[in-house]
Amino acid sequence: MNENLANLHQRGYYWYGKDIPEKQPFSEQDKVGKFTTFTNQITEDIQKKIVKAVNEGAAKLVKHSDPAIDKSMYQGARDGEAIIWYSNDEKENLTKLGKFLVDNGLVPKTKAGRLYNLSFKYDSQTRNNEYGDNFKAEIKLADLINLNTGEVL
Repeated sequence: MNENLANLHQRGYYWYGKDIPEKQPFSEQDKVGKFTTFTNQITEDIQKKIVKAVNEGAAKLVKHSDPAIDKSMYQGARDGEAIIWYSNDEKENLTKLGKFLVDNGLVPKTKAGRLYNLSFKYDSQTRNNEYGDNFKAEIKLADLINLNTGEVL
């Protein structure tokens, strides 16, 4: 991992975005949320994909977990590192982000070769502790992308 590629290291995450932390990437009117993907480790290649997403406007803000932190103490922790890709819920922006994730091999596939149907989770749902059975996704990757072909709907 190359720490110099990140804009900010704070509270267990490395953050990537234009002009952060000086400026907020979203307005107060935006309904902000995220797609979350996982990787075994944060490599420089993964970081370059994150920077590319920000530079191309696929995501205004991305963060990933700090690989140096032991996550076994967290309830429901997974092996590997989380990458959180932020967007507002405007269809054009979500589609661009979804297509970026697919085109860059960041969405895992099922045994049958179909893309996983990632859920878009609003920040308000996170603040309300909507996890597991309490979480109902209003937007999923299948609303934007054909999970069999990876093409935009």
